[in-house]
Amino acid sequence: MKIKKLFLLTALLPLSSYAADLTVTNNTDVNATGIINGGFCSSSFGDQGIIKAHNSITIYKQQLELACGLNTVRCTTDLYMSNDCTGPKVGTIVLSVESGVISAESTSESYKVSSDDTQQVVIDPVTMKS
Repeated sequence: MKIKKLFLLTALLPLSSYAADLTVTNNTDVNATGIINGGFCSSSFGDQGIIKAHNSITIYKQQLELACGLNTVRCTTDLYMSNDCTGPKVGTIVLSVESGVISAESTSESYKVSSDDTQQVVIDPVTMKS
C-alpha cells in the first residue's frame, strides 16, 4: 500500500523528460503487464501499469525509480500478455534507471520484444508463416 501511495505522489510531481524515461509500445491485440524485479505486478499501479493493446505509454524516470526500488542499476521486468501478469512470460526487459534499456529479450514464439535504443521497447505480434 505504501508503494502505491508513493507512486501516486510521484505521478503528481511535475514530469519533465529525462534521458531514462521509457516508452513502451504494444502493437498487439492484447494488453501487457510486467513483474518488476521478481516482486509485484505492474497492474498494482492500476491502469497506469497496464500497457493497452495498440497503444504506447511513457514511464517517467521518477516512476521507474519507484517501481525498481533498490535495484535501479539493473532493473528487470518480465512481460506478460494479460491484465494481471498471468500466463506465460513473453519477454524480459533489463534497464538502468539512469541510462535506459540494457536489453530486451523475447521468450515467446508469439510475441517479439525488442529495443532499438535506450528509451524505447516495442512488443510486436509474430506473424506465423505458412
